[in-house]
Amino acid sequence: MERLTLDKLPRKILAKMDLETAFMASRLTITAERLQLFRELHGKMLSAARIGKKLKIHQRYLLFFLDALVSMGLLRKKEDLYWNSTLADKYFVRERPIYWTRQFSAEGVEVFEAFTVLEKILRTGKDTWTIRKRKKQNYVESMRKHPEEARDFTQMLFHYHKADAEALAKYLDLSKAQAILDVGGGSGVMSIALAKANPNLRACILDIELVCQIARENIRNAGLSHRID
Repeated sequence: MERLTLDKLPRKILAKMDLETAFMASRLTITAERLQLFRELHGKMLSAARIGKKLKIHQRYLLFFLDALVSMGLLRKKEDLYWNSTLADKYFVRERPIYWTRQFSAEGVEVFEAFTVLEKILRTGKDTWTIRKRKKQNYVESMRKHPEEARDFTQMLFHYHKADAEALAKYLDLSKAQAILDVGGGSGVMSIALAKANPNLRACILDIELVCQIARENIRNAGLSHRID
């Protein structure tokens, strides 16, 4: 899946952006992702009122929000009907798993909150968690307390790194290896790619149990349960 950067946006959209509006545009995009707007509109044309009701968006700001996305080329509009542009359907629906929508967009919100205190970060040398007086959650603790978020996070990484893992599997020569230990193997994406590229290779993934449970599903779906533990 290709990361959408400013150089890949249509020129007619870029021509209307400066650095300030680009920052706002990215925040609008993340909000639309968090609300799962593009998935709701996939293959549909809905009225503003219907969108507002389905996604629980207050009518006071509904039209401003939708029309801003139209101006960015992410939505199309005719009279009171809205639908996804080709770009939105391609990038936010067909090329992204639901795990990306739920998890990566949530991390995007964290990044934006960090930018609101960037001056203090630069001047004090403190991290955003300290400045905002919040406790930074331990990775393992967070996974255990929020299993659904752990699933989203793990599967988001699986899809995000799949192309990287396949590229690495082609590059590495493991023809003489019989087994590998995948420390912190997470979703199993790397072990799966390496096992597919090397028919005689066995792999063992080491990670916390909850993550390993999710990895087992991916391994089973790949038909490699007999070679990856």
